[in-house]
Amino acid sequence: MWTLQNETDFSAAHLLSQSFRTGRTIWQVAVKGTFSILPKGGLEISEDQVEVFSSPEFREREDSSSIVYNNDLEAQYKDKTDVLINGHAYAPDEKRAKKTPVAAIIGTWSKQLKVVGNRYWDRIMGIMYTTEPDYFEKIPITYEYAFGGMEECKDGLVYFLDNPVGTGYAKRKSNRVGQALPNIEYPRHGTKKGKPYKNKVAGFGPLCGHWNPRIQYAGTYDKQWEENRFPLYPDDFNPRFYQCAPLDQQVPGIQGGEPVQLVGLTPGMGLLEFKLPVIKLGFFTALGKKMIQHDASLHSIIIEPDFPRLQMVWYTSVDCHGQEQNLDSTLIECTIKQL
Repeated sequence: MWTLQNETDFSAAHLLSQSFRTGRTIWQVAVKGTFSILPKGGLEISEDQVEVFSSPEFREREDSSSIVYNNDLEAQYKDKTDVLINGHAYAPDEKRAKKTPVAAIIGTWSKQLKVVGNRYWDRIMGIMYTTEPDYFEKIPITYEYAFGGMEECKDGLVYFLDNPVGTGYAKRKSNRVGQALPNIEYPRHGTKKGKPYKNKVAGFGPLCGHWNPRIQYAGTYDKQWEENRFPLYPDDFNPRFYQCAPLDQQVPGIQGGEPVQLVGLTPGMGLLEFKLPVIKLGFFTALGKKMIQHDASLHSIIIEPDFPRLQMVWYTSVDCHGQEQNLDSTLIECTIKQL
């Protein structure tokens, strides 16, 4: 009862919860496939399958760091695939550099960032300037190295809610002196003279649920919600909250088989290329006397070039409201059409 018969080589997990829309009981199943990226660009199923996460995995402390992996079972609904990349920017040709571009391409989707060595704000004769970038060999592409952070004001600390763990945020000039500038920026939205607080958060990883813009979709938890909807989500909850990737990494229509190119994210090689596998998953849930066949959607793609490896997360659910005691198990089958 309430089990999985997982006949795939991948990890899988389940959760019995409530629909955010209706409050009806739903049976959720997530499957995560982990693939090793081979030197010549092919893929093979990894011997070490990464687990399905039921809560976010933080880089360090929960209240003061970014997340490495999001909750795979949190997302009841996504209409796009979150494309996420965990890794480092490497100087070209295994040499040191002051700046370098990095890019990711999947099919027709692409995104480019620029990575700059360590820089700081300084002031001479009342004029603010940025120091010359230091040389680097590699820099983590995490939100700790992107624009953001906090500023100390008269009333206390003011956090930049788009990225409270970053660096470089300061509206007051007196708060900028000696502060590190972001290493990770968009090519056209970097630190500009006199207006550093108008920078834009840049990165490839997942966003925390309590950061902008995700928190804006979480709904209103006020007295009306407490009296009329609790413990359900508020009426104005937007399922876009479940999309944990930056907006420009929420990609529609990924089916598998798309070519992938990563630039500047691997040491020495400069370019890492492979194709997404084409995987067909089948789900068969025994609910009382019925056998329900259902499909899954591709919720997340996680590329980790430092390993190098690829993770793909599929999600599906079945409405079992009022029949929880009749819910037996879900059989998961897999057909690999291209690897």
